[in-house]
Amino acid sequence: NVAKSYFKQLMELNEMVKRMVLESLGLNNYIDEFLNSNVFMSRFTNYKVIKGENENEAALPSHTDSTYLTIIKQNQNGLQVLYKNGEWIELNHTSPNSYIVLSADVFMAWTNGRLTSAQHKVVTKGDKDRISIQLFSIPNPDYTLKAPKELVDEEHPLMFKPFMLPEFLKYIMLGAKDGSGVKNYCGL
Repeated sequence: NVAKSYFKQLMELNEMVKRMVLESLGLNNYIDEFLNSNVFMSRFTNYKVIKGENENEAALPSHTDSTYLTIIKQNQNGLQVLYKNGEWIELNHTSPNSYIVLSADVFMAWTNGRLTSAQHKVVTKGDKDRISIQLFSIPNPDYTLKAPKELVDEEHPLMFKPFMLPEFLKYIMLGAKDGSGVKNYCGL
């Protein structure tokens, strides 16, 4: 029951963030449909400290998530995000009330590129393993992902063809890497 209560709160945070994004894009008419198209997956991860000659290697290599949003709670730092200037920035959020929210590939496609997918990696340092909890929000398997017509115009031409998550995930599992998956899969 503790885990269920905890993830219920993360799902509420997920909904709040998505509402704010859709409202900021002027998509109030899509909020209910969009929020009802979500399913969730959670994961607990233990990243072992890497010692010796490989200690500067990433415990989790650079990637983007193939979801809408990922919410992360970590017990110590180690999550790094690639900034626009090409620099890796460590996200130092380990207070008990801090969460990291990353936008992912499917949300980038659904917003017609208005949001970008956060390129990130995990680097473990020190003597303590990094523990993290992640909540992934993903579309229902039968939901067709397509950008709302309000996000497509002359200044913002359609960037992604409509697609469904199961086919996209098959493509990802076949080896798409480094955030190019959604662009290569259904980019125009």
